[in-house]
Amino acid sequence: TLDSLLGDIPTGSQVQLWNGAGFDVYAKTPFGAGWSPADGDTVELAPGIGAFVTVAGADMTKTWVGDVLTGDLSNPIDSGFSFKGNQAPVAGNADDLGLSAVLATGDQIQKWNGGGYDVFAKTPFGIGWSPSVPEIAVAEGFFIVSAADTSWDQTFNP
Repeated sequence: TLDSLLGDIPTGSQVQLWNGAGFDVYAKTPFGAGWSPADGDTVELAPGIGAFVTVAGADMTKTWVGDVLTGDLSNPIDSGFSFKGNQAPVAGNADDLGLSAVLATGDQIQKWNGGGYDVFAKTPFGIGWSPSVPEIAVAEGFFIVSAADTSWDQTFNP
């Protein structure tokens, strides 16, 4: 949940979660359940879901420790915009992570660069992506723009 993962971020910080049409915004507050709206303390933030976190005040680093998902992992991708991340704690390019195989020509990966988006489009020729094969870091969220519903399936057994 937001509260278990980000309950100690400073008051005034915000978490933005994609709902399929826009962002649901949860603000850290010093009262009540600690979030506004109040259901923010129970909102699920699971591996494979992307989120924007804006920390009020100074930068901070968060480290989470626990069990990772293993075995057969399935991350559904809806047609249109989805905000995703790798369910496994593995970095690599879209080809190596198996994401390229489930996206069609014309689909996109959009990565936030701090001031806008770097857009990578799936192509039917060359390296399969323009301008290059997108690199995905551990715990990095990114938009997928897909023409059809699909699923990013992986097997992770460290």
